[in-house]
Amino acid sequence: MAETLGSLAALLNADLVGDSQTRITGVAGLDTAREGDIVFAESARALAQAIASPASAIIVGPGINGSSKPLLRTAHPKYAFSRVVNLFYPPKPVKPCIDPTAWISESARIGKDVFIGPRAVIEEDVQIADRSVIQAGCYLAKGVLLGADCRIYPNVTIYHDCVLGDRVVIHSGTVIGGDGFGYVCHDGKHEKLLQLGNVVIEDDVEVGCNTCIDRASFGSTRVGRGTKIDNLVQIGHNAEIGESCIIVSQVGISGSSKIGRECILAGQVGVADHVVLEDRVTVAAQSGIPSRKRIPSGLTVFGSPARNIEEFKKQWAAYTQLPEQMARQQALVKEVEQLKAQVAELMAALKRVPISAGQV
Repeated sequence: MAETLGSLAALLNADLVGDSQTRITGVAGLDTAREGDIVFAESARALAQAIASPASAIIVGPGINGSSKPLLRTAHPKYAFSRVVNLFYPPKPVKPCIDPTAWISESARIGKDVFIGPRAVIEEDVQIADRSVIQAGCYLAKGVLLGADCRIYPNVTIYHDCVLGDRVVIHSGTVIGGDGFGYVCHDGKHEKLLQLGNVVIEDDVEVGCNTCIDRASFGSTRVGRGTKIDNLVQIGHNAEIGESCIIVSQVGISGSSKIGRECILAGQVGVADHVVLEDRVTVAAQSGIPSRKRIPSGLTVFGSPARNIEEFKKQWAAYTQLPEQMARQQALVKEVEQLKAQVAELMAALKRVPISAGQV
């Protein structure tokens, strides 16, 4: 496949600097680019690397200049690059079929042009809408509802009565709808609380490998439209995740917490129970949010316990100076002790000086 730089500029509504007839045959990273490739440079340093590479053209953002190679300049260069990647490497179509080794209940309802792979199990009353793909070894329990154009990768387990919208992607090893972690201690024993709810995953959500989203005790654990969840994430029972959130790997969200729209939880963030994050909150990596804490809209927080990142920076700056401050404190304490000793000696000496009646 080949495109001209002019045709790509038209597709992306980008400004073209250079020869519109430059032939583009592929896309690549800065380290692997070859002649004919188009690359993406988001900084002056990356631009220098791109210019030095064999790449034939570069996608850049506003204000980046000084290239000896043709440029496509756009306000959203990374998004433009992703569109070019999709143009050159579109998803491979899956031919609809049902593998003979798959087990499908007679009461299941399967839409048009669906793919069901080897040894998949589709239980009673499952509904799968048109053009969805269920790959090898998946298990869809009784009453699962799966929307159109979904892609469920191998060895995914979806427990009973869970609901997935359209264009949902679930990667291998993920479990949707396992029991929430609910127990009550009685007479020294932990008795299990039945988890009677389900999980609802709205349209255009993508969930990474080996992630667990627990079913609700009552009602639904919910993941909002367009949210993207990385690998190895745990979402507890009755949690509610808003629309268009980003949840990075090894995040743990405890039960009954509520995450607003467009929030970002970076790697290894821990969220305790009944926490509320309002819309567009960003939680920096390895931060911890205590139980029942509320974080206001638009705030970026860091640390454990998490607090406003500007406040954290000041505290961290002071923390990094602690060794020097402690050394100064110890020196001052020593100096004070020496002064006290000198004063004590002076007072003792004064007591030994004889005083005559006339001096008094």
